[in-house]
Amino acid sequence: MLRIHFTGEDLARTRLASSADPLWELVLAVDMLRGQRGDLFFTDWRRRTAEALRRGPMARELRLWLVLTPTMGCFPDFLTPGESLRGFEHGIEAVRSTPVSVLARDLRRLDAPRAAHPLLRRLSEGDAGLLAALGDGMRAFHEAAIVPYGPGMAAAVERDRAARVAAMTGGGVEELLPKATWSDAGCCWCPRTSASCTP
Repeated sequence: MLRIHFTGEDLARTRLASSADPLWELVLAVDMLRGQRGDLFFTDWRRRTAEALRRGPMARELRLWLVLTPTMGCFPDFLTPGESLRGFEHGIEAVRSTPVSVLARDLRRLDAPRAAHPLLRRLSEGDAGLLAALGDGMRAFHEAAIVPYGPGMAAAVERDRAARVAAMTGGGVEELLPKATWSDAGCCWCPRTSASCTP
């Protein structure tokens, strides 16, 4: 179970994003592309995206991107920098400019088989060519998996945001976070079951 504890100060700083974070969308799209058997909603998207990726010229660059974003387990934090809130290209440039110390730290946290991958060992040393290739692979994946569906995704995000704004204005933070439990110590949010969450 995941527990997230919020203080009053945390809640005061909480904001609703005006749009989806483009690099988080990229990471989540890889996850959606690889699995979720029986999920008919994404079947057509998976087929079209896989076909577009097979036709694309970026096999080496995509391979590095896909090694970094596993089917199960964690992925490196440097793939979702805060700069991507300013736009896709800002995020890509932040990834390509990741300091060697951050690369090494994040890649050390991966499971042993992936961490030992020759490309990732070179990447952890700050190989500029691999960082450039990673950026190119992320762009290629974005073009195939996200760009064709951008307007529909933006509309879905806007509908979700509007529903959350309505919840907040109609019922405050309690309505916005209905699974949260409250105490003098703060707020505890347990996404799967709030019954077992004790602040």
